[in-house]
Amino acid sequence: MRAEKPKLYFLLSNQAFLEPLSGDRVNEMNLIRAMSKHFDVYYNNVLVDPNTDFFGSPDKPIALPDKVYDLHYVRANREIFLQLPSPKIWFATPYFADCYAQADAVATMTDAWHRRMANLQNDPWLCALMGIEGDVVVPKSLILTRQVIAHETLKPDAEKISKIRENLDGKLLLGHFGRVVPSNFPHHLMAAFEAREVKEKFKISFVGKLDTKFKHWFSMQGQLPIAEVASLIAACDATVYNQDEQGHIAGSLKVMESMALGVPVISPRLEARELELGEGYPYFWNPIANSKPVTNKLLKSFQERQPKEHRARLKRRVWLETHLDSFFDTSFSQEVDSLVEALLQFAQGAKQRETIGSEIKLRSQAYSTQSVGQNLRDQLMNFL
Repeated sequence: MRAEKPKLYFLLSNQAFLEPLSGDRVNEMNLIRAMSKHFDVYYNNVLVDPNTDFFGSPDKPIALPDKVYDLHYVRANREIFLQLPSPKIWFATPYFADCYAQADAVATMTDAWHRRMANLQNDPWLCALMGIEGDVVVPKSLILTRQVIAHETLKPDAEKISKIRENLDGKLLLGHFGRVVPSNFPHHLMAAFEAREVKEKFKISFVGKLDTKFKHWFSMQGQLPIAEVASLIAACDATVYNQDEQGHIAGSLKVMESMALGVPVISPRLEARELELGEGYPYFWNPIANSKPVTNKLLKSFQERQPKEHRARLKRRVWLETHLDSFFDTSFSQEVDSLVEALLQFAQGAKQRETIGSEIKLRSQAYSTQSVGQNLRDQLMNFL
């Protein structure tokens, strides 16, 4: 007879039922899998089986606890959270003063974010990023959940990998996973691919949601079932991480999954990524502060142009060659040069690519359900 575990009520936003259809949901499902090592986790009052692909019940609306729980964890549902008894934990964003005041602890998912939260009231950059204005309610306590890699759910298919890698013509395959929308536009990557030496060495595959404004600029595979994503990542020689300054603290599911599959990541040098990949990681490129307002001019122009100007016959490279210099200042050019340098360094060293892939796969074990589960147990037991 197994020892009884503490009971934990868990809820994400307005999701009464969790299935792996978005990054946020996959992140929370992986976190639940880690918690389940030491807790009986109930998602919206339904006991979770961590070995299934869905948590909760599609037939149950969001509800307050229907039993006595030892602990409550809520992300982004203020209405429910404020009605819960203690002990209860609130995820750091969105910031609501009343949620922070009631929370026994506030949780973050990266080491970089956790460190900065310790001095939240004296960190204007972090406050601005989190949308905090005026007086700051300081958390009573902080929990570091870490982002979790459920290695057991990543099952690449060798046949699919082989098919994806057909017709590369000796080039290296880069994977860009994630949305292509105005707020997260891969302007550095697009500019880097205008360099002849990059185009000669690489092909790129875009996977994810595409804003209709850009439909003539990208060949996208669209959002795919989570079971297929592991094969797509494993088929790549490297993945490309695209993030602005939020990447200093934010987590990235695709970086985690790339690490777990031993696939190097081409990434801007951001605090959270350095802590995950290592300070000496060779495939960082160097972002420069304050280049984003300049690049936004390109997006504004892009969005204002008439759809007829984006027909397939108007090639992307022609438009870029005509307009690029007028929209970007020296800092952006330096960033693109740094990205091109990182790509070419990656292309030159097959042995280094293999070594780095093995190293980051080993580092990924620190984010496994087993490792994170034990770490969470040690932290959460303090509230029981």
